Amino acid sequence: MNWLENSEGKPTTYAEAQSKLQTFMRKQADARGLTTRDEGFLPHVEGPYYTRVRVKYKLTGMEQQVQQWIMSVHQPRQFQVITRLIMKPQTNDLTRIDIEVEVEK
Repeated sequence: MNWLENSEGKPTTYAEAQSKLQTFMRKQADARGLTTRDEGFLPHVEGPYYTRVRVKYKLTGMEQQVQQWIMSVHQPRQFQVITRLIMKPQTNDLTRIDIEVEVEK
């Protein structure tokens, strides 16, 4: 029970949680030099004891930076996970990757 209490964080509003998640993802992408092509909110999921916030991102960058970004945003111990991931090499520049992700917290 201690683990859950220490890991789940403090209660917050849906809008605040969604904004924090989006800000976190944007900062992580900027720190790795990734280009954000699109970002947005997905409908939240209500549960009996929780509300899951969800965001969607489309990014472009070099393979190593994309991998580092994935590792930084996928944080199961903080109840933050990538639930959808699509990676494709760019057709005009094979050194760069287009990525589409959905992250939930």
